[in-house]
Amino acid sequence: KTPVTFQFVKSSSGYDHDFDTSDTAYEERDRVYNDAGTMSETLSSHARSGDGTVSYYSLSWCHTWLKDKINITRVPQKAFYTAKDVVKLRDSTIQEYLESDFKETELFNTFFEERHRIPGGVRSTAVWELDNVDHREVIKEPVFLEQM
Repeated sequence: KTPVTFQFVKSSSGYDHDFDTSDTAYEERDRVYNDAGTMSETLSSHARSGDGTVSYYSLSWCHTWLKDKINITRVPQKAFYTAKDVVKLRDSTIQEYLESDFKETELFNTFFEERHRIPGGVRSTAVWELDNVDHREVIKEPVFLEQM
């Protein structure tokens, strides 16, 4: 679970700038909940969570670097798979990806890529999401190392 928000209340200590934490919200793969276990939000089947240190919302900020139309490729995280196991969305938006009807039954590596022309060349941006991989450990992942 990754803490994502805190609710503060004025402390009973009497000091003007002293606050206590009255509630904390956490995110997990499919839900956001508070200390009491109350569900505050049910997430979609494409939900992600942070790694216990950094929330997914922070980790995913790099998606804002992408233009409107992107290519999205999802490859199963397993040693052997066929072409029909690979999901490809071309000239799509992040919203179309989130609204797609594929089911999350296994772990995937998802690649969000876009290219556009700039004066003097082409600019490429890629965002990789590796399911269930701590962001500190990603540099040890074979899929990452193959591209370095």
